[in-house]
Amino acid sequence: MIRRPPRSTQGVSSAASDVYKRQVYCVTAGGLLVNTDDKFTTLTTIDGIIGVDIAAIADDGNGHLWLGGNTPNGFVQIYDPIKKVSVNIFDFNLTQVTEFWIGDSLAFAAFIQGQDVGLMKWIYIDDEWSYRDIFRNFPISIGNINVVSVHDSKIFLGTGNGLWMGDISENLKDPANWSMPFPELDGNVSAIAFLESSATLSHEGNLYIFHYDDLSLIYQQTMTTPINFEYLAFDSKNYLWGIKGKKLYRKKTALEVLSLSLIHISEPTRRTPISYAVFCLKKK
Repeated sequence: MIRRPPRSTQGVSSAASDVYKRQVYCVTAGGLLVNTDDKFTTLTTIDGIIGVDIAAIADDGNGHLWLGGNTPNGFVQIYDPIKKVSVNIFDFNLTQVTEFWIGDSLAFAAFIQGQDVGLMKWIYIDDEWSYRDIFRNFPISIGNINVVSVHDSKIFLGTGNGLWMGDISENLKDPANWSMPFPELDGNVSAIAFLESSATLSHEGNLYIFHYDDLSLIYQQTMTTPINFEYLAFDSKNYLWGIKGKKLYRKKTALEVLSLSLIHISEPTRRTPISYAVFCLKKK
């Protein structure tokens, strides 16, 4: 997973620090796949996981993983992979959990419930995550939520119908508090990579860059071949990494495809320029 440093490394067993021990967690349709020193094991219900068909994963800096269930059982579970015990379970009869964003004291999960989509919100208080609210009222149909990220007070959603933005200090239950900063991009925003001052998004096969301090402008990047990326992220050197199918791409000035066969990548919990990436790969 692309990980960030834990909230504190004093007295906690952090899932992020497990990466340094070459331990990587990947979600599958058959449980939680764990890779340790090139050895694979799978955690299932006998290890405390509520459901084995898992669609989304994130870590919260406390050494715990957030697991989101796949269709038709969209549970949210906070899980301790070291002790192999469930920390908390949130079951709201959702169809699927599609994405997480986890900060120090704020967390969001994107979900599908029947024909509806929306967001759930948690806050970290009294040393535990507490569910707070649900948001599902948008001005128009937005399609599935592919990406969620928070920058300062702004929350960004990459959806099947464009990029949407709200302010977490406002009432996000009010459809009037959601807007499209770039209404000309009304198709599928399939992936977004975030830096400290800007972001790169994939929209209908093209890459665009925008800056948080000037949302009146967006810049299209030159691409020889359109690619509908399923995932984007920056590394510590500001290289842009992308995934489409089983192909892994890297971009500094031009896109190059790496000769790897990708079997899975889990989503980052926070997009930062100091993130590093670990991929689950198999040799061709």
